[in-house]
Amino acid sequence: MLQPAHQVHTTLLFIAYMHTTTTCQSPLLGIQDQLVDALSLLRERAEQDEPNSLFSLINDLSKVLCKKISGDQLWSLVLYLLEGLVDYQGHSSSGACVVLNQIVKLRGKSLEEQVRKNESSN
Repeated sequence: MLQPAHQVHTTLLFIAYMHTTTTCQSPLLGIQDQLVDALSLLRERAEQDEPNSLFSLINDLSKVLCKKISGDQLWSLVLYLLEGLVDYQGHSSSGACVVLNQIVKLRGKSLEEQVRKNESSN
């Protein structure tokens, strides 16, 4: 089982990969994103083991993720995060909650159509 700081570091590597290899279509991409440009600073913050620091870091990482993930991938991510809310590892479910919160805040409008589609199929 990965330790919280190791999970954050792995997430940073994934976001760095996304940043260098993809151009996602997002309404927020036109805005200069200081968090995306400061991935090295976020890597340093990932080394800390304090809960408040990790919460702040995951919050910042989720903002980066919201800006980088395409609309096509967003719904799948939400479904995985919903599963993560019931993870038996407390730090994992807390992290999923933080990321899900930011997605709803920053990209909730993008999810509206998918939510309506799922409501009508039930």
